[in-house]
Amino acid sequence: MFTKFRSYLLFILLIALLSLGSFCQSTALAGGSYSQKIEAMQVELSGYHSSLRPNERYSVGERINAALLAVLQEEDSLTAKSEDILRGGGQFALVFGDWVGAGEIRHRLIILRPYQIDMGAMTAVFAQTRSGDKVSMAEKLHSLVQTTAIGQLAYTEIIVAGEGLYLPLAEKRYGPEHNYITIYTWKLTDGVWQVYSRPPGVAGKGEWAIRSDPKSFVISHSSLGWKSQNDYMINASRGEIEIQAIDKDNAPFDSITVRLVDGTWVIK
Repeated sequence: MFTKFRSYLLFILLIALLSLGSFCQSTALAGGSYSQKIEAMQVELSGYHSSLRPNERYSVGERINAALLAVLQEEDSLTAKSEDILRGGGQFALVFGDWVGAGEIRHRLIILRPYQIDMGAMTAVFAQTRSGDKVSMAEKLHSLVQTTAIGQLAYTEIIVAGEGLYLPLAEKRYGPEHNYITIYTWKLTDGVWQVYSRPPGVAGKGEWAIRSDPKSFVISHSSLGWKSQNDYMINASRGEIEIQAIDKDNAPFDSITVRLVDGTWVIK
């Protein structure tokens, strides 16, 4: 147990050190034309391959994310397709979400994910805002990094709740101790996406446990230890997330639903 924990801490330390270098890289990409930024991304994509060590894979992934962010800050990206940006970068999938909003100001999500789940690989979630035919904002909101807890992005979208725009995100995690679902929330405030965690005001329901922290909350089921053959299945839409506990034959045997109501998560 101690060895696993120490390995995890060392990996996190490597991520922190590499993030500093990635910040410098993203600053360097701020200049240049759209075509130059596309070419810069091709260079970074070409450096991503299966023989990389986890820390190297993470470092290259961060540089790819920085290059993509630079591309998304350009007007030409508003009408680009995934193949226009990846240009045969076969290690990744790039998905553009639908535009949400009325009038000139609209928002969408862009997700870049690797096809292979390897240690150090990451799925990145970006938000882009347009005002007419201009980009008024582009930023990376979330990274799901493969560490000793293998992760999968299960759900995210921009929704209207009450009078505001919210962005819920749910990811499945398979850790060395237990398996769980983590739910994050952002709210658009003064044109900026800000972390907005309003978890259910309970500690659990039946066999389900809910644990909160300042940026997210975690939902887990007592029958889904890390050696369990059971799994989670998520059905989600418009801020309502149903989590089912399923057996090895994919048959559900328990469920819990959380719903974002006027900015607060409640158990339905």
